[in-house]
Order: sequence, then C-alpha cells, then structure tokens
Amino acid sequence: MKKILINVVAYNRPNSLKRLLDSIEFCSFEENVNLSIDIRISIDYSGNDECLKIANNFNWKHGSLFVVQNQQNFGLKKHIIHVCNNSLEYDFFVVLEDDLIISPYFFIFIVKLVFEEIEIISDKNLAQISLYNPRISESLGLCWEPIQDGYQNYYLQTPSSWGQFYLRDHWIDFIKFYQNFDYDFSIQLPEHVRNWPSKSSWKKIFFQYILENNKFVFYPRFSLTSNIGDKGTHFHREVFDYRSSLLCSMNFGLKLNFSKFDESTAIYNANLDLLKGNLVSQLAVDDLYLNYFEIDENLVHFPFDSVRFLASNGQNKYGNFNSKSIIYYYSKFFDPRNKLRDFYIAEFIGNSKFLSFLNKFKNLLKFFYTIIWIF
Repeated sequence: MKKILINVVAYNRPNSLKRLLDSIEFCSFEENVNLSIDIRISIDYSGNDECLKIANNFNWKHGSLFVVQNQQNFGLKKHIIHVCNNSLEYDFFVVLEDDLIISPYFFIFIVKLVFEEIEIISDKNLAQISLYNPRISESLGLCWEPIQDGYQNYYLQTPSSWGQFYLRDHWIDFIKFYQNFDYDFSIQLPEHVRNWPSKSSWKKIFFQYILENNKFVFYPRFSLTSNIGDKGTHFHREVFDYRSSLLCSMNFGLKLNFSKFDESTAIYNANLDLLKGNLVSQLAVDDLYLNYFEIDENLVHFPFDSVRFLASNGQNKYGNFNSKSIIYYYSKFFDPRNKLRDFYIAEFIGNSKFLSFLNKFKNLLKFFYTIIWIF
C-alpha cells in the first residue's frame, strides 16, 4: 500500500485555514484500497487558539487526521522544513500553506500521479512537483506562459511554494544539501530571489539547491492550487496577483498527457531561458509579430501587461535574444485624417537594466498609489 501525507501548514490565520479545509472537504475522492491518504494540520505557535479549534472540528474520512500545535514559534522557514522532515515515513507528501485553496480534482490528480505517472515524477532531474501553475512570472511580475509542445506539463528551474508535492527521495536529497549549506549564495540567483530574506525564506535555499545541482521542477499547465494572497509572513497586505484558475473539469477523460523530462521541449532555467530547442526565436521572427498591419485604432489597446516576454538561446537576423529580451507592442502616430490608423508591431530589445527600470517604475507607481489610498 502506498502512503501519502497532506501537510496543512497554518499560523494565526483562522479564516484562511477554514477556507482551505473547506476546499479539501469539497474535493472529489476515489477510494483506493492500495492507497492511504492522511492529513496533518501543523499550527505554528501564536498564542491564539482559533486555528486549533478549526483544525479539531475538521472531519477527514479517507485516512488518519493529525492535529499538531507547536509549543514554540518556528517561523515559516523552520516550520516548513520541520513539517517535511517529519513526513519521511510516507512515500509521498504534499505541503499546503493556509492561504491556498485546492481544485475539486486535487486528490484525483494526486492519485493519478502516484499510480500512472510514477516514472515521470521520479526522474532523477527533478527536485519537486508543483501543484500550482503560475499565470504571472514572479521574477518579472508580468504574464508569462511556456511554449506549447503538445504536453500538459513543462519543466522550470524554479521551486514552487504554493502547492508542493514530493517523493521521499526529493526531500532527502534537499535536506542533505541544507544540513551542509553555509548560506553562500555563490551561484547567481535571479535578481528578485537575491532580495528574499535568507532567515525566513526556505524557498531561497531550495532555489540555491536546484541551481547548484541542476535540478528542475515539474509544472502542470493547469493549476490544482491557487494562492489567495492573504496578509502574512511575506505578504504585508492582501495580494491578488498570484491567484490562478483552478482545474474544475476533467473533460479530457481523466487521461493525462505528460512528457518525460528527456522528451520535453518546454524546459526553462530560472531566468526563463528556453533550454531545449529553438522554438522561441522562431516565434520572435514570425510574420505575425514583425510584419506590418493595418488595424482599426479603436480595437488596439496595449496595456502594461501585454508586454510579451520571449526567451531564447538562439540567434536570428533580428539579433540575439536572451531572458531579458522583449518584444514590445506599441503604436505609431499617423495622419489623423485617415479613417484607419496604421500600426506597427515593432520590436524593442530590452536589456537587464531596462527591465530593472520597468520593475522599479511599477513599484514606484504602487508606492504612490498606497500613499494616495492612505490619505
């Protein structure tokens, strides 16, 4: 019999915990005599018993339920590591922070991974399985999606914290690294990761582990979890940016079409460089993007989020493209006497300094918006 443990990690957010547990209770579930699914709710010490009351009222019918109230405050980083270290008696385990909700098909998906996709998820190149599919890049703060290669998954050299799935060996390999880690972030982390606090972010260390060992994370193209973005350790206010559309239908006949690591062409490093194939550079010079168009002016709007980021290791007649290169859509002004306005979809090759400026400019706008809202 295979054993899975679902870890629910909570700290002083009773409403968030209740919402997550409600979404777990709402899930579809297929009983399997060859599988045991237990749930452990681990509550970090806060001096408030509201989370404990909610946890004790939760009813789980498909396995054992454990409720643990820590007698000291670990903080998020130590709490996550403590919970995972205590999960190694299980073949597989999941970590869900309390500001998440899960898809109604969460458990059906987990069971299919364990029984039908074990060869793929146990690949030696993987450090983790993500249950979350980001619609916004954490590093860029803008919409991003991988190339379509005909499969329902892709591989990214970025850890997932909003719905984590591990095989036992995944975590054992990481904890060996962590026990000897001297906080020397010598391998270049992405710029946004370098600013994360080392004392409270387990994910920053996991990021370093992935890069030093050239590991990757399996990501589905649909999301089994969504981050509601409640105020907490790393969000100082409610944040809506990282909510993801949950899988709420399995009309594809419950059949999953996942690629093995060595057959996928959608493999990206931490900077969103495509590591296999040269598909993106082909897209970048496609007539769809670089040819001349005549478009009704009333139909053309290019908001900030419509910036399309393209990554490639390749070279083409338009120049070198890398993870910091963008194709930027903008309009050209023409004689207003014309009924139809002519627009160019023009290329703009940005460098890292330009992207850094964009991020700082966006943060500055958020700052002024906050000041205006306060007063």
